[in-house]
Amino acid sequence: MLAGVFDGNSTGANASQDSQQVDRSGTKFNLRNGTLWIGELQYTLNQPSTGNLDTGTSDGLPGVYKLGFWYNNNRFADQGFDTNGLSLADPNSNGIGYPHRGNYSIYGIIDQTIWRKSSTSQRTLNFVTRVMAAPGDRNPISFSANAGLVLHDPLPGRNNDLAGIGIGYAKVGSHAIDYDQATASLNGGFAPVRSSETFVEATYQYRITPWWNVQADAQYTFNVGGGIVDPNNPTQKIGNALVVGLRTNIVF
Repeated sequence: MLAGVFDGNSTGANASQDSQQVDRSGTKFNLRNGTLWIGELQYTLNQPSTGNLDTGTSDGLPGVYKLGFWYNNNRFADQGFDTNGLSLADPNSNGIGYPHRGNYSIYGIIDQTIWRKSSTSQRTLNFVTRVMAAPGDRNPISFSANAGLVLHDPLPGRNNDLAGIGIGYAKVGSHAIDYDQATASLNGGFAPVRSSETFVEATYQYRITPWWNVQADAQYTFNVGGGIVDPNNPTQKIGNALVVGLRTNIVF
């Protein structure tokens, strides 16, 4: 069991402010803006005595299971309605989202080895997944899920490399959808209603030396932002997107 208590809003920025603009240095801390509580239960099985998930003498396949939550006791603005109950898209709205007391989320994580070449081999295949849910009235995203497969020792002679494929899904919160629907109804013009976003991913981590890793990654996203307007062409939604990246990690 793990638990932690943290500053709920270190910069003091309100819902209409960008915290990075309020605290440009990233060094502002205070204890006057609420509290963030985090708790997590972890369950492990078939863990080798070495603590390494890939090797050891355990006959079973190792796995880690987590169930957690977080709660922040600050106030959070509604994504669709103002303090008078009007849609934020309504011209008569005061533009101030209804302040909900507190915000929270629950999540679950599974990291399970589903295949191992032998009891002493580093070549393993792991299944990983994460699921999260949060209230749809005060959060732009109310549900998300990711899943993937990771192969250790993917190529001959590359027993410290990793190769992985994954998929992810995010659902737009219900009140954010209400806002989009009201915008389309009240204001006219091209006003798409956001729904969900999905991505697929492929990655390879190459160990150059024991202290230097390089990881290539490619992601393709469908319905970017759940279906938002293209700022360069306000008569269309942003198209699907391909992102390619390279990350390096040096350990001293």
